[in-house]
Amino acid sequence: MASKVIRNVTLKWCKFGVVDQYGKYGCAAYLDKEGIAKMKAIGLSHKLKKDKEDGSTFFRAVLEGDKGPVVVKDKEGNEVTSSISNGATANIKLDVYEYKRYGGGTTCRLIAVQLIDWEPYDSGEDFDDDNVSETSSEEDPF
Repeated sequence: MASKVIRNVTLKWCKFGVVDQYGKYGCAAYLDKEGIAKMKAIGLSHKLKKDKEDGSTFFRAVLEGDKGPVVVKDKEGNEVTSSISNGATANIKLDVYEYKRYGGGTTCRLIAVQLIDWEPYDSGEDFDDDNVSETSSEEDPF
């Protein structure tokens, strides 16, 4: 088929620089009404899921590890290599194609991400000597 762009997607759980436990790059791509309509129009409605927490619609946008990594750029076209925080807004490019196995159908793979509004992921403060209190072995709760 062809590549398709879905705009104004909210990203969560991004793994673009390293593969996940299943050997894939990817993210959870949360869609607005236009994104949902576009997914349905190109035959990918079977990939849509509902978030159990808030009922929003998303799908797992992935790329097999041997075909990656995913190209990630900011809105100015600069390559992004840092981890991305949940809630980033992006445009995603999908390679949409037909398959014949398992009865056939249409599927897609994630090939590129353009970050529009995002923050690098920060795992929090590191421990340092000022933040650690010493306890004797008698007081140790572990």
